[in-house]
Amino acid sequence: MLALAACGSSNASSSTATTITSPTQVVLASADLVAAARLFGNSEPAIDREVQAARAAWPYIYQGLPARPSSRLRELLRRADEAAQAISVPERVPHAVTDPVLEPAAAPIATLENFNKLVKQSWAQLRAGTEPGADPRAERFLRENSGLYVGSIYDAHEQLGQTGKKLEDGYRELGGPDEFAGSLRQQEVEQLAATYSEQNIFLFPAVAPELGA
Repeated sequence: MLALAACGSSNASSSTATTITSPTQVVLASADLVAAARLFGNSEPAIDREVQAARAAWPYIYQGLPARPSSRLRELLRRADEAAQAISVPERVPHAVTDPVLEPAAAPIATLENFNKLVKQSWAQLRAGTEPGADPRAERFLRENSGLYVGSIYDAHEQLGQTGKKLEDGYRELGGPDEFAGSLRQQEVEQLAATYSEQNIFLFPAVAPELGA
């Protein structure tokens, strides 16, 4: 008997415990996990571009925006912002069989959606705070509060970098290769676990505590 949860994929914090007691419920949860795996796989190229752009900009911003941003920094922020805006996460998970999506798929999907929103908003704000010709008062405000956006970017990457393991754990909990019968191979799940991992997604160095608060 599996204790899983059903939760709206647009809200990671709202979940209702659901005990999986029948083969039918296991089949439904397994189908949702397959849909989640496809979503994460399809999202990987765009997310990788954002991660690479974020890592290029990170040494310049992890302590906050400088008082006088260089042209190099402005270009790096432009690239990161454009990469973030190019990420596309659908409101409804394609091919999911339940609404809301069942755990163990629901939590990773909610994390992906949250990542999408946070990086889009935060990179856009950081870029706006360094654009030439910006309103001086707005520019100063964004620069003084840049730690909030930097912290949000860091937190979003940290959370996303844990989803691969959650997908892998869910696959195992639902029965692994025997249960999925070829619809989701273990090799695919292991690849997702490696892709959405600390090594591939996290940003280093970590932000100062006050920036991530």
